[in-house]
Amino acid sequence: MVAFAETASTDYHAAAGSWEAWVDAKLAEQRELLMGVMAEMLAKIQRDFAQTVLEMRAAARPADGRDGRSLNVRGTYDPGVSYFTLDVAVHDGASWIAVKDRPGPLPGDGWQLVARQGKKGPPGERGERGEKGQDGINAPVIDRWIVNRSAYTATPVYSNGIFGPTLELKALFESSEDKP
Repeated sequence: MVAFAETASTDYHAAAGSWEAWVDAKLAEQRELLMGVMAEMLAKIQRDFAQTVLEMRAAARPADGRDGRSLNVRGTYDPGVSYFTLDVAVHDGASWIAVKDRPGPLPGDGWQLVARQGKKGPPGERGERGEKGQDGINAPVIDRWIVNRSAYTATPVYSNGIFGPTLELKALFESSEDKP
């Protein structure tokens, strides 16, 4: 605890602000860290729960098809996910259907190919040239700059009156001797 107090005191004096502001900033950092950890934990629990529900549903199904089930599209194949009969996954430009619960890696004996992308066909005949389209409007260009010498900034103003992003130029004018 003494080491933390010494580190905290050193950090506080280096920040050169009020003690309350420093403590508030440290508490905010810890709150953000804890919220991130909690969000990750909640996401994992939700994934695990969803997986458990799928496994329970698969175990409760009759094997003779009387359940009236249909295909269950699961998206791109993920080797870390459990699949069950009639789950459809996409892999390497093809659609595959699981023919049994826990079909194993894809492709494999537990999967049936449903559809695969074919080869590119020969090019067709060249069509007639279309009519000329309407002329577009010219893109705006930088019309002028607003320069703030005391703040070392420059802001472009475009020909349509819109302001561009302000450029922070102070670092360009500082020498290495000026930096601590």
